[in-house]
Amino acid sequence: MKKIANFLIFATLAMSFACTKAVSRKGSANQGEGTTDATVISPVTCTILTGVSDWTQQDSQMFTYDCVQSHGKNINEVQCQLDNGLWIDCIASTTYTVNSLGNGVHKFRVRARDEDGNTGISAYLVWNVDTTPPVIDSASLQSMVGNSPTLSFRGADNSGGSGIHQYQCRLNKTFTTWQTCSSPKVYPALNANDSYIFYVKVSDRAGNVS
Repeated sequence: MKKIANFLIFATLAMSFACTKAVSRKGSANQGEGTTDATVISPVTCTILTGVSDWTQQDSQMFTYDCVQSHGKNINEVQCQLDNGLWIDCIASTTYTVNSLGNGVHKFRVRARDEDGNTGISAYLVWNVDTTPPVIDSASLQSMVGNSPTLSFRGADNSGGSGIHQYQCRLNKTFTTWQTCSSPKVYPALNANDSYIFYVKVSDRAGNVS
């Protein structure tokens, strides 16, 4: 009698297997916004130098910025704002740190005011936080031709977050490292006398991994 490879699929293990974390509303850094608090356009200009501008799994961020004067006007005040909240004084530093952000869209703005009281156009940056990993909600042996199994699987990003980025598969006994894959996945000509366990994980565009 011809021996057929034993094949086991651990869907539960695959669904809960944790690894490192892989945004779509894509954010953008903008160096000028259309509205200001003053009717006079100030010679003071702010620029956001560093900060996330895409999907991220990090709920804390630090931004650096620089405000410069021109036309002989001195900077009298620098203000920062998070998510359309209150403007706060941040002239004493060139960095702004935010912590414990919730999932969703966030916006950081910085502006300056010159010695005459004119407020410059604010620079702003928009980004998205997604801390919820996607899941593998199904995995099954689709067919077995000889000793070549075909496996199907499906992932879901039910949190309404950044969306699925990629799948990775691994088959013990033969392939010990994770490999980028798609469904259906075929493993040709496995050894007839061996048993195998198939693992699959999914990552989203923010870097979360199932």
